[in-house]
Amino acid sequence: MSEDNRIVLEDRETTDVETLDYSSVSSNNDTNYTEFDGSSDAITKNEAADISIGISSGNDDFTDEDISEEDLSEEDKEARSLDMEALSNLENISADDPVRIYLKEIGSYPLLTPEREHDLAVRCKNGDLSAKQELVECNLRLVVSIAKRYTGRGMNFLDLIQEGNIGLMRGVEKFEPDRGFKLSTYATWWIRQSIARALADQSRTIRVPVHMVELINKIKKTSRQLALELGHEPTTQDLSLALDIPEERIQEVINYDAGPASLDSKVGEDEDSDLGSFIADDKIISPEQNINNVMMKQQLDKILVNLSDREREVLEMRYGLVDGHERTLEEIGTIYHVTRERIRQIENKALHKLQNPKYKRELDGFLES
Repeated sequence: MSEDNRIVLEDRETTDVETLDYSSVSSNNDTNYTEFDGSSDAITKNEAADISIGISSGNDDFTDEDISEEDLSEEDKEARSLDMEALSNLENISADDPVRIYLKEIGSYPLLTPEREHDLAVRCKNGDLSAKQELVECNLRLVVSIAKRYTGRGMNFLDLIQEGNIGLMRGVEKFEPDRGFKLSTYATWWIRQSIARALADQSRTIRVPVHMVELINKIKKTSRQLALELGHEPTTQDLSLALDIPEERIQEVINYDAGPASLDSKVGEDEDSDLGSFIADDKIISPEQNINNVMMKQQLDKILVNLSDREREVLEMRYGLVDGHERTLEEIGTIYHVTRERIRQIENKALHKLQNPKYKRELDGFLES
């Protein structure tokens, strides 16, 4: 394999280095934008390149030096041969009116010749906004061809296209035509990066940080590899040894990947019950506890009768025995037009009377339950 056909990807978190040979994969389905297999969530070699360069390393400055000549000609050829009518009939893509209208609209933009593309790119580099707009519009097909490969992962097709368009615009801004590569190939990296980040941020009901999504994907990839090597699903210990990550951390990350469960989902052998029916509401007092509280209140009222009216009222307001609202010494003092110190003395005197072992025995049964 020649040096020109290699791209070295470095994962800065694990310092693992992977070398991709595009000359050996340029004709397979990893780079075929006109085909989509929604049944697999495995990361292809090109997707791994995108994630490694664009997300794991946090590098927002892709350059044309990251792309081989073989990859260039193959991707450019396939992007230009995209059949928009066939896309609108894909089973995995919604065929509602907004999608059809959009596909029809972008299908009206002409494909650029290499000479026209280079001329527009030079003008765009010099600040010509009309040239930038034409470059973006004439490459919208490329965004659709890439976005359709990410359907079924938690985001609407049009939302995927929108995120891809943002990446395309960024790629047009960063493109340097004099390096000799086609815009469609260079922009592919930006489009994939933008879509991948959007999926990480928006595809889950509960957002998981991008760095955590990267770790989840790494664990999934390692799990698939170990399953092939070991002949069974790897344990957290196997994953821990392979990734050099503590088992507790592995389990924590796996729990992050668990999707939310609907309270309306059916459970049981006959699926005749809802999940929500089996989840207790901690805010609701059980009938047993409610009866216990009523009986304890009745017993407490009998004990408080042994206090003076002023002592009983102070305790009731101080501890919220009547209305559930606990008042401060100062608030009670204001009601009785005395100082907070005087209220404290009345409270202490009342509590001292209640320390009688007789009263304590009468309440012990309720306090233990």
